Amino acid sequence: MLGSLLTGKSRDVARMVRIYFGEASTIVVPMHRNASGICFEQETPLVIAGDPAPMQLGEAFAEAFASFSVVSRDVSFSKRSDWPAFKASGCPSIRAFETRYVSMSCASLNASNTIVRASMSHPSQDGIELAWQFNPSLAPDAVGDGLLRLVGVAAKL
Repeated sequence: MLGSLLTGKSRDVARMVRIYFGEASTIVVPMHRNASGICFEQETPLVIAGDPAPMQLGEAFAEAFASFSVVSRDVSFSKRSDWPAFKASGCPSIRAFETRYVSMSCASLNASNTIVRASMSHPSQDGIELAWQFNPSLAPDAVGDGLLRLVGVAAKL
């Protein structure tokens, strides 16, 4: 796996996608990982206006999951205002973005990328997460439906 990180091959590296759900839009962000193992957002978020349909969200997830890459980048000098999801949201401030959107992390459990764990923080219990595990090769509407059910459960708590 270390060889894959150093050569830039992302096939044998656990992939990750970040999804932000808000009233105005849903932002699906493909991720990069550097040789130090630090994951960070790519500059090309996928923005879905309004409430996404399951197929629409599943297709956006699949596109972002396939776009995962390993790059050589020092992120220590990155500014918070350069955050791709924040910029894509159109929010006037980072504080507004963090108030208007809830975050979901979708991370492969291993380098084979056959099981993804989608997780969100419990809205009122620190240290508790809500999660759903799935095979990323499921039909896009099934993936989108599962992701929407997870965010729906979190919203009811």
